[in-house]
Amino acid sequence: MFPVSEMVFKFWKYAQLEWEKQGLEVGIAILSYSMSHYRIPTLQPEHSATFIAVGPGKDAAFPIQLIQAIHALKHLLSIGCNLSDIQLVGDSAGGNLVAQLLLHMVHPLPLPSNLVPPLDLLPGARLRGVYMMSPWVSLSDPGQWGSSIHTKDNDIIIYKTARRWGDIYVNNIGNGVLSNVSPAQLLPYAEPILAPNNWYSHLPKIVNRILVSAGKEERLLNQVQALFDNKIKPYFGDVDGTLVLQDGGVHDDPMLDFAVSDVPLGNPLTAVVVEWIKEGFIKE
Repeated sequence: MFPVSEMVFKFWKYAQLEWEKQGLEVGIAILSYSMSHYRIPTLQPEHSATFIAVGPGKDAAFPIQLIQAIHALKHLLSIGCNLSDIQLVGDSAGGNLVAQLLLHMVHPLPLPSNLVPPLDLLPGARLRGVYMMSPWVSLSDPGQWGSSIHTKDNDIIIYKTARRWGDIYVNNIGNGVLSNVSPAQLLPYAEPILAPNNWYSHLPKIVNRILVSAGKEERLLNQVQALFDNKIKPYFGDVDGTLVLQDGGVHDDPMLDFAVSDVPLGNPLTAVVVEWIKEGFIKE
């Protein structure tokens, strides 16, 4: 899991300005979740959840980022935002986190409510939409979904680095959580592609539509395709479930333009994303 970078801010600022040109005002809230300065919240004898600082270099173990995402969404709801006015987006590990949050909404994490709070959604309330760009949803054994993790050498992701990061994340699942909860119980949330299909079958109850994208030259291509084909398309169909595979695209390709520019540099996927999210807000 990595913190938000400047190019992400620039990408969504560009999108926001494009929507304004079309008469659509959209507020954007960005969660910068913990990467290295906190351990998992642990229950003290008085049963209060606390964050324990351990200093730089220590990866924050799952489910700390999910807990932060839950609190972020609860905050938006507490200040008057309706779930039906919200679209969730995330790229790479952020796409993983979006999937974690959706799964928690339909199948709550098996941890105490004072550690992982319930969302208490109104009956029938649904998100306007969800977009996952190059979601990193398989960490422990990405090769099981196909050869792209090994063969897409033009990608910005290096295979050995991806495996090392994935192993660190998976091997520390639940580190510090109550001893009666096994990592195996938490794994389907941390690796959303491993969650049972029947969990995903409930997603149409909480979200109207889902867009997933990947580059055809990225290492995560096969796992992104498997996530969409096996977990999303069966329950959202061709109308409310959309997969876009970008010709020549690499991991997080639309974002990369904004590492060197304030506007897209001819990337066709950017326009698709901006239009899809706009349609989600204006569609009744």
